[in-house]
Amino acid sequence: MVVGLYIEVNIICILILGILIYKLENDSYKKKHQHFLTATLATSMGLFFCDALWASIDGGYLKADISFNVIINIFYFTLSGVSSYLWFIYVASSINSKIAKNKTVLGLFSLPCIVLIILTANSPVHGWIFYIDETNHYHRGSLYLMQVCIGQVYILTSGILSLIRSFSKENYIKRSLFLSMGIFPIFPVISIILQIYLPGYPLLAVGLTIPLLIVVLKLNDNESLGDDLTLLHNRNWYFYMYDALKESYPKLPKNDHYYYLVLLDIDHLDAINHQYGIEEGNHALKLVGFIITNQQRRDNGCVNLEGIRYGSDEFLIIVDALSPNSIGFLMESINKDLRSYREKGAIKYNLTVSMAYVPYNWESPYAQDLLDQVDEELYKVKKAKMV
Repeated sequence: MVVGLYIEVNIICILILGILIYKLENDSYKKKHQHFLTATLATSMGLFFCDALWASIDGGYLKADISFNVIINIFYFTLSGVSSYLWFIYVASSINSKIAKNKTVLGLFSLPCIVLIILTANSPVHGWIFYIDETNHYHRGSLYLMQVCIGQVYILTSGILSLIRSFSKENYIKRSLFLSMGIFPIFPVISIILQIYLPGYPLLAVGLTIPLLIVVLKLNDNESLGDDLTLLHNRNWYFYMYDALKESYPKLPKNDHYYYLVLLDIDHLDAINHQYGIEEGNHALKLVGFIITNQQRRDNGCVNLEGIRYGSDEFLIIVDALSPNSIGFLMESINKDLRSYREKGAIKYNLTVSMAYVPYNWESPYAQDLLDQVDEELYKVKKAKMV
């Protein structure tokens, strides 16, 4: 074992997890169950710290008596079980599993972790999980593999639950996050198996830190609601708004609110980028975003309007209209504003857009269904224009 490298890798992993905790705790859009993720990161930091201390003692870098070495290993194996169980709770809560809502079931799932803690606490006497010899060196106990299996059961179970949930249609917005949770077990399982045969390498620290980093980054992407270029909302906002509108719609007067989803696509944006440069293409995107924002006016029949940057050259507009005719006034107003900027010389090319719309269908349980419908309508519009 290269002791110095072993310790350094663990320290680096501790620092990475510390940064992730700071990011999570300063997230303004933090959800209630997210504290389980923070707890998972914190216990993993403790796990790596104990691992680094053990390497320091076993490698002769740190002088400590047998009692201290025993305590370090008790904490290490206890934290390995606790962190796995906390991760399981976080995943179950994130995917809205019934397991997370039932305290009795959660209690039953905690039993393997409790068994591990009991076995670990008694290991200094019975040598079940580990033991320290008279020369102050660590050795694996007769039930060492039980400790490995308990941690992996939590991780594998949470991975399977996440993968199943990721294919549910209602989880479109969180699909990438759930998929990252689903593939999470790959790294820890492989690293733990390898570390059984290569005990002198800090594979567990790396195998846990990489997937935790991926999950936090995916979580950050999913909770981000703004587009930096156009200053509109991003596509995540549509899914949040769909659920919010669906919940509030039954309470609204039916003759005063008509909801529509508009999909707008900039014609020939690639040609603008090619001929005038990326900066001008970005300017076109900003201009369209500004025009969309400027449409929330009573004179075109819009009570409320939410502009969303959906893709590279696509925008969504959630429209709360005064009447069914208002959607036509809105689309004509957008085209009129585009022509106005061209006539005023604000842009030196003919900036046009293709638009389609569909009314909100509250009988459909899935936000993605409405997107598919309006996308199909836009395809017909573009085909007719041969754009």
